[in-house]
Amino acid sequence: MELTREIATKIVSEVNNLLPQKINLMDDRGFIIASTDEKRVDTFHGGAWRIISEQLPQVVVSEDGEYTGALRGLNYPIVMDGKIRGVLGITGDSAEVVRNARIIQRMTELLLSEASLAEQRIVGENVRNSYLDQWLSGDRKLLNAAFLDRGLELQMDLSIPRRVLACCVYSPGRKQGWETMRGIDAAKQLIKQSILSAGRNNLFFQEASGLTCLVTLQTDGELLRLARDLCAQVEAAFPELAIAVGIDDQPGDFLTMHANYVRAQRALAACMRTHRWKIRFYGDLNMEVFSDQVDSATKQEYIRKIMKGFSDGEIVRLLPMLEVFYDNDGSLTAAARELFIHKNTLQYKLRRIAERTGYDPRSIRHSSLFYNAIYFYREVKDAFQV
Repeated sequence: MELTREIATKIVSEVNNLLPQKINLMDDRGFIIASTDEKRVDTFHGGAWRIISEQLPQVVVSEDGEYTGALRGLNYPIVMDGKIRGVLGITGDSAEVVRNARIIQRMTELLLSEASLAEQRIVGENVRNSYLDQWLSGDRKLLNAAFLDRGLELQMDLSIPRRVLACCVYSPGRKQGWETMRGIDAAKQLIKQSILSAGRNNLFFQEASGLTCLVTLQTDGELLRLARDLCAQVEAAFPELAIAVGIDDQPGDFLTMHANYVRAQRALAACMRTHRWKIRFYGDLNMEVFSDQVDSATKQEYIRKIMKGFSDGEIVRLLPMLEVFYDNDGSLTAAARELFIHKNTLQYKLRRIAERTGYDPRSIRHSSLFYNAIYFYREVKDAFQV
């Protein structure tokens, strides 16, 4: 593993917090890449280069300038996997710093080893993620015995039937910034841990927009309990964030998992459109099943066709009113209460819609037309001018 500037800076900071000494870390070219004295960063250290070039166990600098760019102190190689990865320099009188020198050297090597293991985990996750991405892409040409064997080498048995949960952690207030992003990343890690603890053959697929979980649980009841548990954990640990979960409709196998993935993603999209649901099963979708196949321009055209005779500004006011009316199962009293208007006012507005469009929103026969318009409006409302 290469001793990078980022890792070296972190090591110097952590070591210096425990043992406050003047410390430098040099790379395998002999240049200082991290130091408690920032002015020395990017300067050449002749003592370090001697250790690297001659493979020495240490170099003592008795006085400043004895080696190019070196101050008096002790210098030790940082060894990992039998190879010198860099050099640790501890500035000061050798008699004074020698007591802590070996401790600092060992701490530095341990921290570098931890960084290496973390890097290996990330590389391993990336390889697994890329493999799952290929599996879920739906390219049948890839899905053969060799592909299945490759999964086994990565400790993933794709022949096991699984269900799919598509998860998205987001900020309800649409806040951005590093704090929010760090919170979302931490919440995803919490979800991963929960998924893995729920079953040793469970898998997760990391995407920019969310996290896809492939679990061995089979029934809708089991999946609902798992989804509710994930929501509770995330929202308890991160009160400023929210989570939505879309779930497929049946177990999938090695050859059909792409379809399950698409269904779970559509169920998640239904949650994210209005945020009225935290959890949605694909089997509970109706309009959402085909809405993604209709382009934005066609949705706008449909809305204006149904609401003919009304301006964009009127549409912006009337469709949300109709949504409340339908959400209350056509009850004038309940809808008027929620809209903070008199029920006679609501009755008048509904009558005016029927007169001007030719479609009566109170009619069972015509209600589906307005329901479609309302659903499309949620997705393209920004296109309507108030």
